[in-house]
Amino acid sequence: MSSDLFPGKGTHLIINEEYLDWLGDQLRVVRHHFDDEMADHTPEYMIGALREEGWEYTKDKFGEKAYAKKPYREGELRVTVVLTKQNELRLDIREWFEPEGKK
Repeated sequence: MSSDLFPGKGTHLIINEEYLDWLGDQLRVVRHHFDDEMADHTPEYMIGALREEGWEYTKDKFGEKAYAKKPYREGELRVTVVLTKQNELRLDIREWFEPEGKK
């Protein structure tokens, strides 16, 4: 591994039972659809299945996204599954907030 690596944007969360339970629940939903259903479907299936679970949907330059959100501090904590333009599924967990000066 190269010693020239730099840290990317990460999620630094306050650990408590409420957020750990919520994150675990969302990851179990993703795992359920991935394990039980993905073998017979294309990656696009995952986004639709998560939307049926009540996850929100958006599409941008990175691809199609389904995400679950929970209020966190002054913003939200989101678990997002992205279907990239390269037809890959990616998992993104991070805090969303309004930057200082934009309020």
